[in-house]
Amino acid sequence: MSMEHYSHAGSASHSRDSEEAVIDLRFLRALWRDKFIILAFGLVVMLAGAYYAYNVATPIYSATAQVMRNNQTGQIVDLPSVVGELSNDSNAIGSEIQVIQSRVLLGDVVDELDLIEDPEFNGRLRTPSLKARIRSTISSWFFSNEQSDTSASDREAMDRAIRDSVISSLRAHLNVRNLPTTSVFNITVTSESPQKAALIADTIAQQYVQDQIDVKRESMKEAIVWLTDQVGQLQQDLEQSEVRVSEFQSANPMITPEVLAGLQRQLSSVRDRLESTRSNAREAAARLAMLQNAESFSEKAAVSGNTRLEQLAATAPSNAADAAEFDRTYSAIISDAQANQTRQSSNLTALQNSEERLSGQIERQGQELIQLQQLTREAEANRLLYQYFLGRLKETSAQQGIQKPDSRIIAEAVVPGGPIEPRKPLILVVSLALGLALGTGITLLREVRNRVFHTAPELEQATGEQVLGQIPLVSVNRRQKLLSYFHEHGTSAAAESIRNLRTSILLSDADSDPQIIMVTSSLPGEGKTSISLALALNMTGLGKRVLVMEGDIRRRALGEYFDIDQEKGLMSVLNGTATIDEVVQHNAEFGFDVLGSGKSTANAADIVSSPNFSALLTELRSRYDHIIIDTPPVLIVPDSRIVAKQVDRVVVVVKWNQTSRSQLSEALNMIDSVHAEIDGLVLNQISASGMRRYGYGNSYGSYYAYSSSDYYDR
Repeated sequence: MSMEHYSHAGSASHSRDSEEAVIDLRFLRALWRDKFIILAFGLVVMLAGAYYAYNVATPIYSATAQVMRNNQTGQIVDLPSVVGELSNDSNAIGSEIQVIQSRVLLGDVVDELDLIEDPEFNGRLRTPSLKARIRSTISSWFFSNEQSDTSASDREAMDRAIRDSVISSLRAHLNVRNLPTTSVFNITVTSESPQKAALIADTIAQQYVQDQIDVKRESMKEAIVWLTDQVGQLQQDLEQSEVRVSEFQSANPMITPEVLAGLQRQLSSVRDRLESTRSNAREAAARLAMLQNAESFSEKAAVSGNTRLEQLAATAPSNAADAAEFDRTYSAIISDAQANQTRQSSNLTALQNSEERLSGQIERQGQELIQLQQLTREAEANRLLYQYFLGRLKETSAQQGIQKPDSRIIAEAVVPGGPIEPRKPLILVVSLALGLALGTGITLLREVRNRVFHTAPELEQATGEQVLGQIPLVSVNRRQKLLSYFHEHGTSAAAESIRNLRTSILLSDADSDPQIIMVTSSLPGEGKTSISLALALNMTGLGKRVLVMEGDIRRRALGEYFDIDQEKGLMSVLNGTATIDEVVQHNAEFGFDVLGSGKSTANAADIVSSPNFSALLTELRSRYDHIIIDTPPVLIVPDSRIVAKQVDRVVVVVKWNQTSRSQLSEALNMIDSVHAEIDGLVLNQISASGMRRYGYGNSYGSYYAYSSSDYYDR
């Protein structure tokens, strides 16, 4: 066999790259092939959409009422905390939208229009669907129909749940949006009835405006109550504070800033006199001490400052009369000094007591004055608050009945003239698009899942093996007629394709002429037996001695093509019960010999692995120019892999539009695993109409001239 031949494993990566290069073209061909199927899907789905739009779908109507917010609403009461205005920022707009969609407001609408009794909003009033009726019937089989008495609380809870569900349903039918750059809200309601849609939209708008008035009225009432309480409390506080001021003034009538100022002036005067008296007292004490401390007549005369004593001081030491006079005068001076000191001390004590008394009085009256001022300020503050809240109460009471809403209805809902749903043209277009998409998806999915072969290039690109022949589908109704067809129609396209296959096999290696050719397939039914016999017939036409050997010992398929002895055959030769000449049967009609398998209970794989089988092949090489062995499918039994190592050529048959890529790849890998070389592939049973259906046109020429009907082959 040629050493230049690439194995399946060595060319796998090249085949994958080639497959990617043509995959888009394959998908395009698939879409073109199934274009009528895709169109049929589109039309069917479009018809279903049309039936739904015109016969099944419930018409839905839409009505819109418009409400505008007043951006400069006049304040009714000058108390922002009581009644505020609506601002115009995005937060306020969003808040108002939430108010319109609030469950409280919608609950009032539900109650006003009695939507609980409307089946459109109360699902419990609708006729049960078939599914619900079936579920209810099944439930009744397993659960008792007896129901206990429902308590009042349970009924109330049930009614509340029903009302909540109706509110939720109404909210689902409501859409509120603010027109850009405006203060206008569109309140849109959808319903199965045009009149009902308009009525609900208007009612929601009216309820929203009325709700603003009700909120203001309630706020006004609360404000009046609150202001009344505040005025009453402030009046009591004012009266109490005024009583405290009066009582304090009665208890302390002399507490005035003027009296306090007089006391402070008296204290200042006393303190001045106290300082002078204190100085005089010190001087008197010093003089007395000097007088008492003097000893001699001259010292006493000098300290006293008395002229008479100065005169007597000179004579007193020597004259007793003068000395006596001096002593009497000096004693009188000391007595005067002592009296003066006593008087100054007494004055000092009196002034100090007066200072203490005035200081205490000033401090006490200052504190009392501060307390009086605090009481006065508290009373004044209570008076101001009382007057302010009293004025607000009068204003609020006077304006209680003139509230205005912050919004107004600028356009009532108009009864719609036609439904907004279903949008029939859109449904038709979408249905058609979905149908086409569905058909396209199914086609592409089939193409992705249908990993089979349609052309020789696809086969070569997927496996890396060369395609030796392409055999069209031959229209015969019985296997026995297949060889007759080739024999009688020697110039047909099918016969020509067999010649091309024969030529490819014989010339695949120019250095050697193959004698033993093995024909196999991945699975049964791919036409390997027909190819084997057609090759034998063609080679016989060249004047060659040809033997067809049945390698599929288990199935013995050659008996379905020829009337041969099924009792003796290959097994008889291998076990020594017969010779080659005894079991080989010559077919006079077609000119080649046939060696059937014969009956045997031995394992076929063990038989073809035995030395006897190798010896038989050697013997047959000496007798025949070409030996064609029809072996079993590779993926079924291991026989073919064993035989492949002992032959000159290995040919694998691939059935058109049936053998999958994974099956063929696994078969080739199994042959390659025993280090046997594959010489080529045969694309068999190519359908002319199928090739046209798959978008390959007439690229295979005259092969398409043959029909695929009534053909069955192994």
